[in-house]
Amino acid sequence: MKTCIALRAVPELRELREGLSTVDYMTAAIAHIARNPAAPGKKFNLTHSGERNLSLEDFFDRLERAFGFSFARVPFRDWFDRWKDDAATPLYPVLNLFRDPMHGGMCMVELDQHTYR
Repeated sequence: MKTCIALRAVPELRELREGLSTVDYMTAAIAHIARNPAAPGKKFNLTHSGERNLSLEDFFDRLERAFGFSFARVPFRDWFDRWKDDAATPLYPVLNLFRDPMHGGMCMVELDQHTYR
């Protein structure tokens, strides 16, 4: 998110869902777990399937509406080229997820499109 805000650009990745959920959903889930006497000592993976599991597109649309940001939607490779050589970019430590081809010339992030519904 920090990289996209700094660049004022978002990669065009369709239906990329990485567990982006609303705060309302997460706080309700945490409150529900906290009230459950059987919960202590158990592990919980808080993700949302369904309409509250936001796509990357939906997430940045909401940022624009709520905070007045304006993001250019650019092809993934163009977006990546804008920051790949800048070690100060917040995403630089995980550069390989965006750079290294995994299958069919696409990197891990590109391959995650259309996979979470």
